[in-house]
Amino acid sequence: MTAPATPHSRAAFRHPAFRYYWVAQLVSFMGTFMQQVALGYLVYDLTGSKWLLGATAALQMGPSLVLSLPAGVVADRVQRRHLIMATQTSALLLAFSLASLIALHRLQVWEILLISTLSGIAIAIESPTRQAFVVDLVGKEDLANAIAWNSLVLNGARVLGPAVGGVVIRFGGVAPIFYFNSISFLAVIVALLMMRLPDNRRSNTRHPVEELRAGLTYLGRSPALVLLLGLMGTIALFAMNFNVLMPIVARDVLHTGAEGLGWMWSALGIGAVVGSITVVRWSRAAVAGPLLLTTAFVTGAGEIALASVHVLSLALIALVMVGWSTGAFFAGVNSAIQARLEDTYRGRVLSVYSMIFSGTGPLGGLFAAGLAGAGGASLSLAVAGAISVVTPLVAWPLLRHYLQSPVASSSTGVSEAAG
Repeated sequence: MTAPATPHSRAAFRHPAFRYYWVAQLVSFMGTFMQQVALGYLVYDLTGSKWLLGATAALQMGPSLVLSLPAGVVADRVQRRHLIMATQTSALLLAFSLASLIALHRLQVWEILLISTLSGIAIAIESPTRQAFVVDLVGKEDLANAIAWNSLVLNGARVLGPAVGGVVIRFGGVAPIFYFNSISFLAVIVALLMMRLPDNRRSNTRHPVEELRAGLTYLGRSPALVLLLGLMGTIALFAMNFNVLMPIVARDVLHTGAEGLGWMWSALGIGAVVGSITVVRWSRAAVAGPLLLTTAFVTGAGEIALASVHVLSLALIALVMVGWSTGAFFAGVNSAIQARLEDTYRGRVLSVYSMIFSGTGPLGGLFAAGLAGAGGASLSLAVAGAISVVTPLVAWPLLRHYLQSPVASSSTGVSEAAG
């Protein structure tokens, strides 16, 4: 297997299909994050219920826990471009339906919950396919660079989308946001139609359950992949607790209002964008392992620093630090995993990645909320930070052993063992 892209590289943009896809994703992700803001505002405005606000978010993420693994089998059996077009079309119709119900003043709460559930199903089916699709666009040589650029566009939209969404709600209400989001899916659909790609489908007559079992067996026999997923799951579980803790820190620790909370989210997002740029420029270091351990450690140190400050300006510095490290870490770990995958099993292994990433969110939120309830947000941040500092130190000897020979030996060895 070839080495990852060199530093300071824009190698992924040599491929016309990736250029189309990257621009389309920028438009689509902007719509997605604008809609997240609008949906939360809409649910709370209609119901005044914090429980329904949480239920709506859970219905969007819950299907990933159930459907990620079978979706990974599908991703390895069908032409990925066609499956993404189908899920994007479904998402377009769901967003347009929601916008139309709002515009006609006919929207009811049960309709929001139903559409949220259906959207969650579409996301669950698409997630492993979308991640595996990147290699179809650029090949293995430029894969790490392409994943880093994908992370950059995602984090950039995460910063800009909520800000633009807030302005639109202020002056035009929520319906225009849902209409824009529905139209934004057309960008991805058109980009996919413009591509000319080889068919990635495999002729396999085995039962889907056997396919899933084979993928999990392949994963279990690859220590490098198991370690990377374990590291990612640990950091995601304990460090990605911002949805729960940020409002508590803003009100109870920093004694700031909505404006201060907005600055905190902006600082975190700006750091994440810079972190993605870091992986774009040093994709080899991410794939080989050192950058992952460094950024995991910095994430913990940043959360410990955030736990100890009581001034907004210092908190913003800590949040930029945490945003940088988490943005670089998750872009890097995706690159490191994908660089070590055989194409035959790519969708199934990435479905495990998606399931872990989605499943740790609710569990991590409960952990953070429980500690915050017992001893305050600062205690919760300090404990999470300490775990995130210790984890890479403990994992370093094993990771150094299994990741030091970058890419070629990992999947080759597993194939022979599996055979």
